[in-house]
Amino acid sequence: MGKLYIIGAGGHGQVVLDCARASGFEICGFLDDKEELNGKNINGVEVIGKVELSKRLDGLFIVAIGDNAK
Repeated sequence: MGKLYIIGAGGHGQVVLDCARASGFEICGFLDDKEELNGKNINGVEVIGKVELSKRLDGLFIVAIGDNAK
């Protein structure tokens, strides 16, 4: 289908990951502002950096932040 980046690597992001995989997307990585997640592998997908990195990436983005406070 296309290259997809998921913004938010928490629980909601992982649910979105499962749905995106089932839909045939090529998952390129998670973007998350939590420093402790940078470089971690979550269900086979790396957290590649902070959300601001999205400005320099080419592809589709889906916001998967389930915390209403944000």
